[in-house]
Amino acid sequence: MISFLIMRGLGSFLLLGLLYAPASAQFGQGIYEFGVLPQSWQMNPALSPDARLFVALPGVTARLHAPAFTLSDVLLPVNNSQSRLDFTSVFERQSGQSIDFAVAAQADLLQIGFSPNEKSYLGMGSSIVLQTDLQLPVDMLRLAQSGNTDAYFRDNNIDLSAIGLSTIAYRQHHFAYSRTISEKWRVGGRIKYLQGMFALDSRDNKIILHATTDSIRLETNTLIRTAGLPTLLNDSGALSSNVVIESSDLIKSNRGTGMGYDFGLSFSPSERLKFSLSLTDFGSITWKQDVFAYSGGPKSYAFSGIEYSLSADSLTNMEEQLKSTADSLLNLLKFNKATARAFQTGLRTGFHLAASYKASPHLQFGGIFSTQRTQKEVRSAFSSYIQWNPGHLLQLRTSYTFAEGSGAHLGGGFCLNLGPIQWYLISDNWSLLFLPERSTLVHAQTGINLLFGSGKSRD
Repeated sequence: MISFLIMRGLGSFLLLGLLYAPASAQFGQGIYEFGVLPQSWQMNPALSPDARLFVALPGVTARLHAPAFTLSDVLLPVNNSQSRLDFTSVFERQSGQSIDFAVAAQADLLQIGFSPNEKSYLGMGSSIVLQTDLQLPVDMLRLAQSGNTDAYFRDNNIDLSAIGLSTIAYRQHHFAYSRTISEKWRVGGRIKYLQGMFALDSRDNKIILHATTDSIRLETNTLIRTAGLPTLLNDSGALSSNVVIESSDLIKSNRGTGMGYDFGLSFSPSERLKFSLSLTDFGSITWKQDVFAYSGGPKSYAFSGIEYSLSADSLTNMEEQLKSTADSLLNLLKFNKATARAFQTGLRTGFHLAASYKASPHLQFGGIFSTQRTQKEVRSAFSSYIQWNPGHLLQLRTSYTFAEGSGAHLGGGFCLNLGPIQWYLISDNWSLLFLPERSTLVHAQTGINLLFGSGKSRD
């Protein structure tokens, strides 16, 4: 239903991001406590960077998480050259009414951090963020595969009400501070001012198809809320297939405001052992300007077939019946647009709990448990890693992540230090390169930092 959003404007910065990193897992745990990376500070503000001064040049993270199935689950071979779509394994595994996709992309425009003294660290920066949650009804796949002849529909209606889309884009400007409060404890926090660019929410829907051998009855009641978007309707009042947003208008727009907060804590009972926890992206955006609601319903339509014979009068009557049926179906697709009240959307709040052990100055082991709240549910993941620092020039990390609903994945990354210039590339799922047809999540993060001085004296 929501295949209409074609955005030329947002692509100006996200297309670059997708070239850097096609998509990502839901958490991006690979950077957590990767001490040589200033970006590890993003997941826990208590873990200050290992540099007196850093400047993070524009970098990109992009994410896609589709836990219900992989291509190999649904694309079954017929012979050496042909395959067929079969969603049977998805139906057997799926317990809910929908298959959920979580997409996110973040373009870090600039970040700066510095240590004014041996105990404290200050930082600030700006980013552009896109977050999208998409739900596709399982019944939609059943209907696409077998039509209403599927045995499941003999005792069940075709329920497409779970279809939904929630997407927001916003700019965030942050200020962060961390401090050592004792020999073993360190705390940190980050405050973010959020400027909403646009929002779309269409999760309150009722679309049910009652099919019998004699008739088909369709009931619809849909609601779409937007902020900062041009009209979604064409001249006939139906959803347009081509909604274009100019990049200049998008980047400058400010259709809502909000606040976000990060909190972090670390505890080191010994020089080798460290525990840490953090809460990230706790907050919301209130959309106040250019807010519209598109309502389509409640409506219903019953189709009992078309009567015809080979006589001239019957053929004329059949033509009229077909026209009446087409008009009724078009009416189901029409929406009423009205100015709406302000509405609020929450951020994807995350919780992270980690432990690490430094076996030697060059080798570290660790584990991270994370949860993240999307617009619909809370998902969790656990990652264990080995980090090897053979020297100043190169740091390596290998990780093994188990994400709820999408299995286990082998990841890792590296930091390459050439004087003050640092380039990093990290992924939670490198297996995508070798077995893309079996991947339910993709993740990559890359960027360039400028590092000056060492911050080891703070620890």
